[in-house]
Amino acid sequence: MAARDSSGRTWQALSALALALLREHAGGGERPLLDWALTTLARLPSRLEAVLRAALLPATAGAPAPAAKVTSRKELVRLAASRLPVGTAAAIVAETFAPPGQHPDVQAACVPVSIELLRSPAAWSLLERASDGPPVTQAAVREAALALSTAVE
Repeated sequence: MAARDSSGRTWQALSALALALLREHAGGGERPLLDWALTTLARLPSRLEAVLRAALLPATAGAPAPAAKVTSRKELVRLAASRLPVGTAAAIVAETFAPPGQHPDVQAACVPVSIELLRSPAAWSLLERASDGPPVTQAAVREAALALSTAVE
């Protein structure tokens, strides 16, 4: 891998390649390629936000969520929470939780990461919806609350 030159062109090229790989393989099970693409993009938060939004959120209101596998979407939610600014991450996680028909396991994955994002009102709103949601999200809220109370002790 080439070192970054003074103009940043090498990082731009790597970013473009990572983005292309992520778009091409997000629905598949080619984990090494996805890991490399996500790691590369995580170094470039402005690009990462756009990629995560494209991978996790419907393009238009009422449209189905992207076709990425449930496991991939759960991992992307965790990446958003750990690598993006709190407000941005909370918005993406909350928007990922919300679409009708979102897989309950993806919704459940949004709950524990939202605990880390409580400085944002979007995280609180997500937790309120999750506590009124299906059993899997209610269980995730209970587990997150228990983990939080244990960490405070």
